[in-house]
Parts: sequence; C-alpha cells; structure tokens
Amino acid sequence: MAELTYPASLFQPPPVTCPGCHRALPGPVDQCPHCGYNAWNCVGRFRYDPPPLNRYIDIDNRLPNEDRAKLDHLIDSLESEMPQLRIHICIVKLLPGTNVAECGFWMLNASVPRDDEELSHRPWGVLLLFDLQSASASATIGYGLDPFIDDDALRAALQGGQENYSAGDFGAGLICTLAVLRGALREAHRRAVAAVRKYKP
Repeated sequence: MAELTYPASLFQPPPVTCPGCHRALPGPVDQCPHCGYNAWNCVGRFRYDPPPLNRYIDIDNRLPNEDRAKLDHLIDSLESEMPQLRIHICIVKLLPGTNVAECGFWMLNASVPRDDEELSHRPWGVLLLFDLQSASASATIGYGLDPFIDDDALRAALQGGQENYSAGDFGAGLICTLAVLRGALREAHRRAVAAVRKYKP
C-alpha cells in the first residue's frame, strides 16, 4: 500500500526565523541571507558539550518534588495525547551575556540522543529554557513542529506563566505555560487534519 504524502504548503507553515537575527527566513537554508548565521556560528559560540536532554535539567532544584509530581502528570498526559512529542525543562545559570534563545536552539540541536528512540522524538521536542542569570527564558521546538507552531504561540506560552516566573514559582509558571502550549498544539492539529481532509491531489 502506497504511503500518502502531502506538500508542506498545504499546512500554511509559519515562517521560520533565524536564531541569530530573528528575521524570517525565505525557506530551508543553510545560512541566513540577512546576517550570515549558520550552524557553525552557533556551535562556535558554545565551547562545551550540551547536556543530555532529560525531562528536567534543574541543578539548583528550583522545582521541588511536589511541583515535579504535578508537572509529570501534566506532561505524561500531553505526551500520551501526542506520542511523538517530548517536553524538556531546563532551569540553569548561563554564562553572562549568553543569548538564551540561541542557547536553546543549540541545546535542542547539538545534544546527542542516547538511543534510537530518543532520536526519533527529537524533531518533535520542546525545550523550555530558563536562565536564572539574566532572568530570561526561551521556548525552542524541533523541526517537526516548525510547520505548525509559530514564534507568537511560543511567546504566548511563556507569557502565560510570566507572573509566576517573576515571583520565582517555576512550578506554577510551567503549569500555565504547558496549558497554553497544549492549546496551541491542539489547534495546530485541528487545522492540519482539516487541511488534509480537504486536500485533492
């Protein structure tokens, strides 16, 4: 039985932005036509190996066990609803001057998967990175989600928990962020299904 394929344009994907200058790119490119940014530029900015992408990277224990239990329940439910998805939460102190959005892009793309199963989920990974040094955050998604979730949706998800993050309550903030993200993913799925059903090759 032949496998059905659909053109990417069918899903009206949002523009992908450059991790360096954050301007919209004309399509899949090896180098940003606006600022010249490429994967080697990114790797050159980080002189250490990226950590394995666990569900939680939280060296300072900003998430107590009670918060992790609540988040585990929420993330397990989300990953069960969308089995290809993997959520990663990283709360760290980055070196002064580090661009948190660029660091998130580097971590998601340069961290080496531990096995084939982890590799298979990486394109649909979501990394929520919080830098305690600069009090800033970023949300990075794998290329499998790029056609469906835009920067505005990711920004809205982070803003959903901003008040809690500012107060140092990462557990409550993440619950809000994940709720907004879940809504965006459900809406993206609804639009994709509708587009496929209307598609006539």
